[in-house]
Amino acid sequence: HVSLGESLLEAETVENLDTPVNCFRKLFVCDVLPLILNNPELCLPVSLLFKYIHKSAEFYICYVTWEPSADSQMQGSQEVGGLKSPGRGRSQRYVIDRLSEKSSVVTEPWERLLEVVGVVSLLCDWQRERKQADFAVPYLTSR
Repeated sequence: HVSLGESLLEAETVENLDTPVNCFRKLFVCDVLPLILNNPELCLPVSLLFKYIHKSAEFYICYVTWEPSADSQMQGSQEVGGLKSPGRGRSQRYVIDRLSEKSSVVTEPWERLLEVVGVVSLLCDWQRERKQADFAVPYLTSR
């Protein structure tokens, strides 16, 4: 799975794509990375985990704030609202180049990003100090 993930990221570089919201990154972040992170037999170096968390954050944040050209919007389905709006950010209504309309949809992107951060933090054995717990955001600590 790691080699497939690296191949997708390399293809993204070779294609010289100008946005993280592309078919290669979407396939890596949404399909391949969960398989990599959930494989207990893999012992990935921290540097690779940092790379993967960065690629995920970049994809999900750009996906939620993405406003592509008019020709890639699905007919009559543009959603309006801010980043915290219930509709916006749950599943965008745009077609990612080289993907089908159905394959372009990413449901719950914020939750998926938090899931990646959570799994990587466990794999890296990140531990918060007591002082930091006082400043914790409730929805991140209530799981």
